[in-house]
Amino acid sequence: FDCSMVSAISDSGVCVDGGSGVDRIKWTVSAIDDEDTKSLTYKVAIPGSFGPENNYVNKAGVRQYESETNTGGRYVYTPQNNIDPANPRTPNVPRVDDESNVRTPNVTLAKARTTSISETGNSGTSQATIGELINYTVTATLPHGTTFGTNAKITDTPNSATTQPLTGPATATLNGAPLPAGWSITTVGQLITVNIPDGYVVPAGSNHTVVISFQTRVTDVAANVRGQNRTNRANISWTDSTPRSRNSNTVSTTIVEPLIAQNKSNNKSSNATPGDTVTYTLVTSNSNAGNVSIAHETVIRDVVPAGVTLVDGGGLPLADGAVVPGTGGATWNTATRTITSAPVDINPGANVTWTYQVKIDSPAIAGSSFTNTANARTTSIDGSDPNERTASSSTNTGYVASSSSTVKISGSSVTKSVTPAWVTIGTPMSFKATVTIPKSLEFFNLTV
Repeated sequence: FDCSMVSAISDSGVCVDGGSGVDRIKWTVSAIDDEDTKSLTYKVAIPGSFGPENNYVNKAGVRQYESETNTGGRYVYTPQNNIDPANPRTPNVPRVDDESNVRTPNVTLAKARTTSISETGNSGTSQATIGELINYTVTATLPHGTTFGTNAKITDTPNSATTQPLTGPATATLNGAPLPAGWSITTVGQLITVNIPDGYVVPAGSNHTVVISFQTRVTDVAANVRGQNRTNRANISWTDSTPRSRNSNTVSTTIVEPLIAQNKSNNKSSNATPGDTVTYTLVTSNSNAGNVSIAHETVIRDVVPAGVTLVDGGGLPLADGAVVPGTGGATWNTATRTITSAPVDINPGANVTWTYQVKIDSPAIAGSSFTNTANARTTSIDGSDPNERTASSSTNTGYVASSSSTVKISGSSVTKSVTPAWVTIGTPMSFKATVTIPKSLEFFNLTV
């Protein structure tokens, strides 16, 4: 502070120009009664040339005071750490002083983001899946009645060009309008910079607001996997007698992905015979674990092995192209022997269950087995998006699932008996071997 900023000094106080030193306000108070107080006041007008976030320390103190003695004279008290360094008297009482701080307003810098998809398992305010867009805004509030010195700028660098590249140049406004002359915004690689003119004055009355907007995409790379966080914050800096800097809050976006699994079973895993009807159950599920999103456009495919015939509810063979009962609309292709579903979305914690039937062909080879295999493939985003993660991506954990189930055909059986059951030495015995060969089974080189 200096005397040019001071007004309304009470009690005939005078502001004394200290030249190159410190300006001081001086009062001479005639008397203060015992246990009484005396308030001295003045006003200081902080000029608009002062920068934000400056702390000005104002110190007041008693230079000296006097009291009457019992001998009729007066005794002079001189406080230690005297407010007047030029006071020639030797201190003889404890210090009598105090400080008060005046601080110019802070700059505020706030970071926010939204994501382009909001659905079950993927929050539009805190999560994103592979291929999704993240929209960021940085809001800087420049306090009114302050002046920014030199090299003032707002910067932001999104996570990395590999995991979260910018989709285009950033944009910025000042008080809702395009940046005026003297201001600029640049986007170089991942570095976004808004340059504020040297000596920029924010007039008294209302704050100035700078808003920066930009967009990034969560890319399909190995570093981006379920549960990873993409963090980001902005910074504002300027020089005002000393370098100043303030960071925004940090925003963190959690990556979410589908996590599918598959299980297949049947009710005739052993001792099946020709003509038997086998019921298969195929369950394709999406995990209910944390950070799991919808399994989009999941295609389920089941390969029916040769040796069994797909049948309808009445046990009749299904025609090519027919809808397979119990599959929710999946169709049968006789040429490829596959059951294939239309794309379906599976929510976290949900599943798609197929239950269908086949009949074992007759004749069948004894002891043979038929292994039925199935698989499912899914994507991170609904619709055709070239940036999504799929089962074909190099990193695809949770996007592919498979299962199998085996039916084993029975074979012949042999039982043996002897009569009598108890004999003595020299008693004749009769042994009988009974071989059972089920009908419609084929045996090769059968030896009993």
